[in-house]
Amino acid sequence: MAAIINEDGIAAFAAVRAFGRGEVVGPVVTQDRDQARALIAFILSGMQGRFVRIDIPEDAGLSPFLEELGLAHVGGPIAMLRGESNIPGSANARIFALASQALG
Repeated sequence: MAAIINEDGIAAFAAVRAFGRGEVVGPVVTQDRDQARALIAFILSGMQGRFVRIDIPEDAGLSPFLEELGLAHVGGPIAMLRGESNIPGSANARIFALASQALG
């Protein structure tokens, strides 16, 4: 787990957990793409040589960044939503990586 903390508390976070042959990064919830990149880079910096998966929504805009870090694009999940797209308790937080394809 990694987080960006400001004077108001947790501003952004990213999780990592065991999954199949390796680990999956997600969810990554931040206010902007720069925060998402920083959290993902921090987590991946300690995972060289390991199998890592990260499922990103199509509109996350992170594919080129992840490819630069050595992750290959092998498919794309479809994030489905019913109702409000806002994250409860945050007016401007956004999901940049899913917890998993199955969980969203």
